[in-house]
Amino acid sequence: MTGGKAGGEGNGAYPFLGGDSEMARRIAAFDWAATELGPISAWPQSLKSTIGMMLLSPVPIALLWGENGVMIYNDGYAEVAGGRHPAILGSQVLDGWPEIADFNRNVIEVGLAGGTLSYRDQEMMLNRSGAPEKVWLNLDYSPVMDDEGKPAGVIAFVAETTRRVQAETQLERGFETLRQMFEQAPGFIAILAGPEHTFAMVNKAYMQLVGHRDAVGKPVREALPEIVDQGFIELLDRVRKTEEPYIGRGIRVLLQREPESEPVERYLDFVFHPVSSAQSNVRGIFVQGHDVTEQRLAEIALRESEERFRLVAESAPVKLWMGDAEGNCIYLNAMLRRFWGVTPEEVPHFNWLETVHPDDMETLREPYQRAMRDHAPFSVEVRFRRADGVYRIINTTAQPRFGRHGEFEGMIGVNVDVTERRQAEEAQQELNATLEQRVEDEIARRSKAENALRQAQKMEAIGKLTGGVAHDFNNLLQVVSGNLQLLTKDVAGNERAETRVANALEGISRGAKLANQLLAFGRRQPLEPKVVNIGRLVNGMGDMLRRTIGEGVEVDTMVSGGLWNTLADPGQLENALLNLAINARDAMDGTGKLTIEVGNAFLDDAYAADHPEVEAGQYVVLAVTDTGEGIEPELLQQVFEPFFSTKPQGKGTGLGLSMVYGFVKQSGGHVKIYSERG
Repeated sequence: MTGGKAGGEGNGAYPFLGGDSEMARRIAAFDWAATELGPISAWPQSLKSTIGMMLLSPVPIALLWGENGVMIYNDGYAEVAGGRHPAILGSQVLDGWPEIADFNRNVIEVGLAGGTLSYRDQEMMLNRSGAPEKVWLNLDYSPVMDDEGKPAGVIAFVAETTRRVQAETQLERGFETLRQMFEQAPGFIAILAGPEHTFAMVNKAYMQLVGHRDAVGKPVREALPEIVDQGFIELLDRVRKTEEPYIGRGIRVLLQREPESEPVERYLDFVFHPVSSAQSNVRGIFVQGHDVTEQRLAEIALRESEERFRLVAESAPVKLWMGDAEGNCIYLNAMLRRFWGVTPEEVPHFNWLETVHPDDMETLREPYQRAMRDHAPFSVEVRFRRADGVYRIINTTAQPRFGRHGEFEGMIGVNVDVTERRQAEEAQQELNATLEQRVEDEIARRSKAENALRQAQKMEAIGKLTGGVAHDFNNLLQVVSGNLQLLTKDVAGNERAETRVANALEGISRGAKLANQLLAFGRRQPLEPKVVNIGRLVNGMGDMLRRTIGEGVEVDTMVSGGLWNTLADPGQLENALLNLAINARDAMDGTGKLTIEVGNAFLDDAYAADHPEVEAGQYVVLAVTDTGEGIEPELLQQVFEPFFSTKPQGKGTGLGLSMVYGFVKQSGGHVKIYSERG
């Protein structure tokens, strides 16, 4: 029997071709006599045994027999061969796979020499389906011994890993993309591993936050020791224990960014999120967040400014009010609430029109309705009923308020009680009309008339002042409303947001200054004297003074030891010192040195004799000195006069030093100025 196609017995004639596989049938039917292996009947037992084992294996296996590597393989290898099967059966391997002939030549040489070869994820370019394709294979080659124990062939165990390698490559690319996103994320990110919360990964933003310290591979306690006592370790432990994320908003943290330096205060929005395994055991914690320090500080400054503005408005010696676009009350300051006898809670429901004298309603209606319709200023003088039922003549001056988009939001105004002034004017008119009666009564009423005139002149000054205040308060509120509404929508580091914050703060400062000037008008402001240590008060104002007068002015504070306490209104004393500091800054054009000194002094009788306005005794001296250009001697005596100013037109009201003078005098003190040109 010659075997092959001429034999026709099929694989049943060859017991070693076990199993009902495709390759068993093909091997049995193949014309092996035409190859160097010869007919199957002549094959050595070692070859038959190897083929029998190979056909029963599910692993792709190929046998390269003889010096030329004649190919015999199983069903698994047939699948790997693709379109090259079945043409390569019985062919020499160098001819069957010409594109990798050099590779297979080395395999045959090593195997027939008794050696083995092993490759993992070996990249090859194979032509399996009519076109070259890149594939990856795991290959193991071992020699096959003949019946005499000598290497006669090479057996190849083949496992294609193309899909896995491609998937891993794709995954690696995905990981690289994620890594780049992680690194370039605008917020700070870190991954903490294990119960000690060891830094496994941090991005650039996190490194910048902590001062570029070497954190990876270190527990949080070691990498950032300054936060141990700030409660963050306990938070991380809780997240790990409960497997519940923690979200922090505007959390304050002190970070030691540089060795031996003072900790830096930062405010953070962040989340600690547990990273769990399939068994729900927390393996680590994902940390992600943003540095919101600038926004937080701006919010704090805004609240302080709003509170300061509220205090100023509440204590202003004029009646301030605001109404909405329908004319309803939305704000009455303390003085006006006392006048009408309403509480802050009653303001939104208070109908101010009901307090207008019935005979004056027509006088009010026309200018008020026109101003509301045209969104224009108005001024009117009518009688309003006070809380005790008495009608008082009130001069109302108001300005329209507008929102950030120019929409009309209502009116803001000032009510001034001019009752005494009008009575004085009427009295004066009566005196002018009845000369004879005035002569008869002149001696008796002269004192009263002079007092009334002085009061009228004083109230005239108030009228001039409040008109300007109403206008400036309107502008102030527009700045506050517009800029502060935008503030929360901007992110830290946004130049537009910083500009708007600066505008808002400037508007608030301007409003506070005008209100303080009003407080001191007539030197009869309501004071709340308390026992004050001026040295501590001055030291406590350091930060506020520096923010107010700017970085260009050096502030030097000197407080003497053993300083006495004194009796004064601390709030008004702060306003007075702030006013002096601002005047000094303007005198220095924003650059120079400001010196504030506080000490004890005793003014004796000799000094009091030379200064009749001063009483001898013990005093606490608060001295403010600047390095400005000085004031001309002929102007020095006028600086405390109301409305006198050496500044250009539009640069101040001229009430700053008058306010200081009035407060000091009303507090039982003495004020003195000294200056030299240059």
